[in-house]
Amino acid sequence: MENKLTNYINTVRTKSKRYLLSLSLFLSGLLTTTVYADDPFAKTDALAQQGITKVQGIGIVTLGLAVVVTGLVYGFGGREVKAGIKKHWVAIAVSIIAVSAGPSIVEWVFNFVKG
Repeated sequence: MENKLTNYINTVRTKSKRYLLSLSLFLSGLLTTTVYADDPFAKTDALAQQGITKVQGIGIVTLGLAVVVTGLVYGFGGREVKAGIKKHWVAIAVSIIAVSAGPSIVEWVFNFVKG
């Protein structure tokens, strides 16, 4: 009894190996095209570009706000305030430009490293 069962199992194994080999050869003959995957970093790159664009918008708004506020303070300020602004106008201009141009500098570095 045991010998018949062993023979039957060996026969099934042999036939299944032949069948699977034939199936694999048939399927490999059908799939002759190369498949390319999408760029895994495309979504991250798009999000980075959106973030940079938003930060640049904030930088432009900050520049306009800083110029308006500085102009209002100068216009409505007293002699001491006007003297202080005149004395430090270079530092004020540099700081306004640095705050508003910061996002553009970050974008330039990002594109330089990326490219």
